[in-house]
Amino acid sequence: MTEIEDSDIKSLLEEALWQIEEARKLDLNVTKAMNFINLSKEAQEYQNKRLAIGLLSKARDSLFSDLTKHII
Repeated sequence: MTEIEDSDIKSLLEEALWQIEEARKLDLNVTKAMNFINLSKEAQEYQNKRLAIGLLSKARDSLFSDLTKHII
């Protein structure tokens, strides 16, 4: 099993924050995704990298779903 690097988490966080910006430009609600991001930051503080990545993935999935619904 590969070790989770801080750079992996940082990359996922940057992508999620970019998606937040794009969603805000479209006046979409980003509350759910921001909650996942905030929980991910808390998980990082407790050194739980696996949970942090899972929560960031949830944030990205939520944003992706909302963005695609808006486009279609």
